[in-house]
Formats: sequence, C-alpha cells, structure tokens
Amino acid sequence: MRIRLYWLPVFLLLTIAAFFAYKALQAPLSYELAPAFDGNEYTLIYNYFTGNSDSFDVSFPFHQRIFVPYLASLINTEVIHDFQWINLVFSLLTVWMLFKVWRELGFELK
Repeated sequence: MRIRLYWLPVFLLLTIAAFFAYKALQAPLSYELAPAFDGNEYTLIYNYFTGNSDSFDVSFPFHQRIFVPYLASLINTEVIHDFQWINLVFSLLTVWMLFKVWRELGFELK
C-alpha cells in the first residue's frame, strides 16, 4: 500500500507554514558585519544580474554558482526577500519530489 495522495497538500501546506513562521520569527543575518559570509558573494552576483553592478568581481568558487542568484534577480525586489522566495520554491519542489519517491517506493504513512 502506498502513501495516500491526499497527504501531498498537507505536506506542502506544512512546508509553507514553516517557511512563513521562519520568515516572521528569524531575523536575516547582517552580511555587512562579516565580509567572509558566502551571502556577500551571492549578493555581488545578484547585483550584477539586476544591473546594480557593472562588474562581475566574484571570488572562487562562487563565480560559478550563478543559477540561484540569477533566479533571485528575476524577482528583483530586495535581495534577502528574493532569495527567501527562491528558497520557498525549491522547498516545495523538494517536498513534492520526495513525496513522489515515497509513493514509487511504496512507503506508507501510518
């Protein structure tokens, strides 16, 4: 017997609730206070794609990791919020794919 399909919306709603609870309760890091944070490099990539920077001066190995900052730059509102929205989309896709794998493997939820 496989896990029932009606559990998928439950898991997705739990993921959305957890995202908004985390967004409301956890303040974002202040990247300006720590220049060694990875987020500073991703902000440089984001700024390049949004047109706020003319140069792509990003250090190794971050100069190759452009997909997520590019997706975030397509939203183009505020850097932290844009990355959070991309995080939500990938979280929902992960839950959906994990659910599909569980169903294919025949897992049950008791």
